[in-house]
Amino acid sequence: MPAYIVREKSTGVELTRYSSASIDPTIYPGNEYEHVIAVDLPYIPSKDLTHLEFIKRLTPQERVAIYSAAKVNMELYVWVEMFRMAEVVNAQDPLILMGLLNLEAAGLLAEGRTLEILNG
Repeated sequence: MPAYIVREKSTGVELTRYSSASIDPTIYPGNEYEHVIAVDLPYIPSKDLTHLEFIKRLTPQERVAIYSAAKVNMELYVWVEMFRMAEVVNAQDPLILMGLLNLEAAGLLAEGRTLEILNG
């Protein structure tokens, strides 16, 4: 059963965690709070990377798949653009982590690749 983190949308402050088969917005409604899956991962080193250093951690096939999918998926396109606009890429950044996990869930990265990519 997955664990969820509840955060205030306006501040990003974590309020609570709960386990449930699915998101339960009864106490914390979605218009004011976000419910995200709590991910417990092994230690990921904190290292600022250039975009090129980070993108080289992807295989050529993964890069093509991600950029091709971003042409037709606006959420993915926005994530790629945010990645491109960042001054540096930090493996501990939650947006990078969740983006890679979403790429795994979408089948654009193989299962387990997130940790391989983040750990170099």
